[in-house]
Amino acid sequence: MLENYSLPLRCAELTKKNPKLPKVKLHESVRQHISLILITRFGEYRCDPSYGCLLWEHDFENLKALDDKKHVFEKSIKELLARHEPRLTDTLVSVDIKEPDIKDPLKLTQKLRKRIEIRIKARLLETNQPFEPKPFIIYFSPVATDASGQ
Repeated sequence: MLENYSLPLRCAELTKKNPKLPKVKLHESVRQHISLILITRFGEYRCDPSYGCLLWEHDFENLKALDDKKHVFEKSIKELLARHEPRLTDTLVSVDIKEPDIKDPLKLTQKLRKRIEIRIKARLLETNQPFEPKPFIIYFSPVATDASGQ
């Protein structure tokens, strides 16, 4: 089984005669690549505008609107993985969207943060081993201002 370069890749190292870049096993390489796909906005990677995740198009929506789109996100991520991560097969995706509890005894802050948990179950095509990494967790935290001007 081949080892893969670890992300983030230090491209300058590749130009050296004997590059010393960290390598990872297949499972970790796939996990790192999925993480990269999930944190990339559509259009951010100029060579392929389809590379990225739909979640970022909805960063500033409220929790109810996001929860209503949960199945759309699951379908989109599954399609992205089929297109951009060919090392996986039999992929299942589940998305859970919550507002995490913020401990504030004085109740001075609002809950604006959204926690998106993405679970992926699949098989590694090369080895036919199950692929079920820890959930990928993304926090959305839209900008908020105090309208009172104080």
